[in-house]
Amino acid sequence: PRWFESLLYEGRALILLDAVDEVPPDARADMRRQIAQWITAYPRCHFIITTRPDAVQPSWLADKNFQHYSIQPLSGTDRDSFIDHWHRAVEGNRRKAGKPQSLGPTAASLKDKLRDNFAVARLATNPLLAASICALHLDGKAELPRNEADLCEKLCEMILETRVQAQVELRELLRASQQEYSRLQYRPHKKPLLAALACAMLEGGGASSLSIGEMDAIIASTLAQFQDLASLPVERVRAGLIVVSGLLRVGAEDRIEFLHNTFKEYLAASRYKEQGTARLGFLAGHAHDPAWQPVIRFFTALCDPASGLADKMVDKILALHPPSRSRRKDPAALRRRAAHLLLVQCRAGAALSPAHQRQIDAL
Repeated sequence: PRWFESLLYEGRALILLDAVDEVPPDARADMRRQIAQWITAYPRCHFIITTRPDAVQPSWLADKNFQHYSIQPLSGTDRDSFIDHWHRAVEGNRRKAGKPQSLGPTAASLKDKLRDNFAVARLATNPLLAASICALHLDGKAELPRNEADLCEKLCEMILETRVQAQVELRELLRASQQEYSRLQYRPHKKPLLAALACAMLEGGGASSLSIGEMDAIIASTLAQFQDLASLPVERVRAGLIVVSGLLRVGAEDRIEFLHNTFKEYLAASRYKEQGTARLGFLAGHAHDPAWQPVIRFFTALCDPASGLADKMVDKILALHPPSRSRRKDPAALRRRAAHLLLVQCRAGAALSPAHQRQIDAL
């Protein structure tokens, strides 16, 4: 429309481009050229471009006079303030519904528990996950999981199962249009479906999203593993996962993505863990990659100590990136240091043998 074009040409529009990291790496040069063309076409406009860390270098657009800024995680003070505001908002909603309740003590209890639980508090530095933790703490009678993996499992179950059962409007939505989806249960069906989608996104060359067709193919192949559900209409299950689940959303160009990457990383790790030793080498080969490191951390945290899988993962990574005292900064050395830092992080959350703990301590 001419009105919109006039805003652009007159410099009265703010142009926001989100999630450069979700553009496949081999397409980012094209994206950069497209941005340069927009800057030339609309020189009076301001541009804000966002990406996850490490997807592109800070200097990626420096020659176009872009300034690089990093959004910092919520500080402890910010987190406490967020928790107080969240509980006051819930108080207001309950008061309007005729169910007044003081949630100040609940907020204070959560803040105290997060100060004593660094692993869970680390996830509460993101507003979306902080809100989810508030809801889990409120619904779970003031109990918190012990670590990140347990927290993500509880959040997934709360969002996918408990939330649907508790909220009348979601139950009505299921009855009205997604009855087939209501046949799916959390552990045997919904979690494996979403985990398969998560793995496909991670293995898709950096796109971090799926087309409708790709999603349907994965749903069909996963449903085929459930004898009693193989005949369910794929499009109905897909609609339920998007509309009702609360973990997926429709992004740019109608591609499906997770609401937050942490859920994708946790669910993918749970699937890789179920596959056992078959995927150890594949995962270890990505130990230096920031996009895969959270998956490997979750993987090792989920492993049963009796299985020895976490220990074997450490062995695989060290075989690919053996210890070295070299101070070189070539690409191989940088990959080795990134992999070793990952092992230090895994040591904090995984049940490793004493021998493997000593190996990591010596890095």
